[in-house]
Amino acid sequence: QQPARIDMTSDGGGPCPGIYRLDGDRLRICLGEKLPTKVDGPAVDGEVLLVLKRVGPAPTEPSSDTPEKLQLTIDVDAHGNARLDDVTYDDAKSLAEAVEKRMKPNVATSVQLRCDRSTPHKHIAALLEELKNIAITDVSLQVQPPATATKSDIEAVQGTWEVVSSKTLLSCFDGSRKEADLQEAIKTTRVVITADTLKVLGPDLDSRAFQYHITPAAENKFIDLQADNELLGIYKLEGDRLTIRADESDRPTEFGAKLESSTDLLVLKRVGDTTIEPDDEALLDKWRVVRASGNVGNIHFKPRSVGPQFLSAESLEGNRVEITARLLDFGSVRSEPQPGWSDGHPSASGVYALDPTRTLKLIDFEVRQGFGMRGIYELQGDYLTICA
Repeated sequence: QQPARIDMTSDGGGPCPGIYRLDGDRLRICLGEKLPTKVDGPAVDGEVLLVLKRVGPAPTEPSSDTPEKLQLTIDVDAHGNARLDDVTYDDAKSLAEAVEKRMKPNVATSVQLRCDRSTPHKHIAALLEELKNIAITDVSLQVQPPATATKSDIEAVQGTWEVVSSKTLLSCFDGSRKEADLQEAIKTTRVVITADTLKVLGPDLDSRAFQYHITPAAENKFIDLQADNELLGIYKLEGDRLTIRADESDRPTEFGAKLESSTDLLVLKRVGDTTIEPDDEALLDKWRVVRASGNVGNIHFKPRSVGPQFLSAESLEGNRVEITARLLDFGSVRSEPQPGWSDGHPSASGVYALDPTRTLKLIDFEVRQGFGMRGIYELQGDYLTICA
């Protein structure tokens, strides 16, 4: 057998050319400053001859098929469906069974849950519980950034809309009205949508305001509405019609399904592109109540830190009122405690909606769920007068 080439490098040195030959259990290697010509016989000056004898098998490298740690990635969509290895599971238990089949003896398993921003917390909790039941404790949770609404999505829904149908809005009217009167009243109701606020305005109902967020999706486009509680919904825009289906607990998956008690199907028809905004940004500021009178004692506010309380006209005087882009917030600027409030720091807030297009400018706000107030306002310099 002819010698074969082998080059070696020592620590801190350059390459050392050489040749070798394997004869049974013996390995002969000759290295030199120059490439040697033979591996038989004694080494000449400038060369090193190594003769090795095999004493055992070569160590084996660990197989790539048996990793030290098994890592699994599970994608969870907005409806709670989990996807592993291109298979979708609609319940936590069946997913855990699939994960358990992938697990190997003496190999640690870690799981990364990649969840949609709108995935309900109860679905995530169920997945974590089932993974815990199969002894997987190394779980990381990653919330995928929401898809960015396109400019066309944001602009397309903005404008003024009339209500074609809505179970929720019908419930805002006086329950003693006849069906014909309700349908007539809803014709005067308008839904005004700006870049981030959806306001329901009308002379015959307690107006409401919601913050909303749009998330385009592959199958359905999502819309989340937030006031006192959160509504998870889907929407579709077809010409001059906007349809929103929303639910308080689980996001709907289709528009044509039967309406549950907690579900509403809101159908709107566009009547104009002009949106209604506060007529003067000076409203968005901090105010002090200099005078309050009338039947204020019947206003039932909902403070942030204490239970529902009644406010009197006397207790309102001297308090501050802060108006933001969405909230009309009452709080105390007095140092001494006030009757009926905790620690002398009352803080009650209501979601409000403005309609400055009327001869008498309207301001309606909801101070707690199911209890709204309708009013008018006037702004003169540094004085804001509200009658509700």
